[in-house]
Amino acid sequence: MSPAASSFTTELGFRGFFGDAPGHGDIQPFLCAPGTDVALSSALLTLADNDLGAAITRANLPFVSFTSTLSVALVARPALGRFVSFTMVLHNGGTMATGEVRFADAGGACFALAHGTFVRSPNPQDVLTSLDPSAMPCGDRLTRPLAERCGCRVTAPGEAVVELRPDLLNAGGFLHGGVHAILAETAVLSLDADRHRDQRGQPGVAVDLAVHYLRSARRGPFRAVAEPVGVPAGLRRYRVEVVDLGRDGRVTSIVTVTCADLDTLPSVAQKQQTLR
Repeated sequence: MSPAASSFTTELGFRGFFGDAPGHGDIQPFLCAPGTDVALSSALLTLADNDLGAAITRANLPFVSFTSTLSVALVARPALGRFVSFTMVLHNGGTMATGEVRFADAGGACFALAHGTFVRSPNPQDVLTSLDPSAMPCGDRLTRPLAERCGCRVTAPGEAVVELRPDLLNAGGFLHGGVHAILAETAVLSLDADRHRDQRGQPGVAVDLAVHYLRSARRGPFRAVAEPVGVPAGLRRYRVEVVDLGRDGRVTSIVTVTCADLDTLPSVAQKQQTLR
């Protein structure tokens, strides 16, 4: 299956990092966790995956690099609206590279950090002569929640599935790394909402999410199954397996997600006051 001309990522309303100009976009309601105004960790991870992948591939042309591990941590609760991102390649060893994306509000206050490790493709056909991130399409804003846009369906608390579709593929022709995270977060939030709500009935949010990619996800459908693994200091931690049902249930990625009550995540303004 070949990637579609228009990927789901073009609807995230984000223009990636290029040269000395930071990336920028808007935190819109359909990018937020259900019932909240807090950005989905999987949405930020998807943006980081695209930006870091482009930066590292561009630094190593003509060789193409694919994601090995990727994580994002929310350190504050940004307001809806404009944000910027700053992408840095921290280490480039040729066959393996590591980078960071720092997300900040319009005033420059950091609200999330993402880190990723990328490895050079062993396939000699995976080469590019050039890569211009500024030319990557940036389409319309989402008109429905991100998980729904990608076709993620909750089949039971803690379980979600998604089909393989052309608009969900990466440049290599398999499931985009961000969709692993979106599917896993969808499964976790459904289980967390079923098990934990604060005294006002508000749902929790994922404040930390890390994906370890094990093998390419090529067939589908894909299923994410979440299980609770600990409740340290008011947090809830989950382990998720994303499996390829079209390949005898092979595990394609392992995802760890940490959830917290909505009120425990400080706003950017509160975080800035604490740091002073």
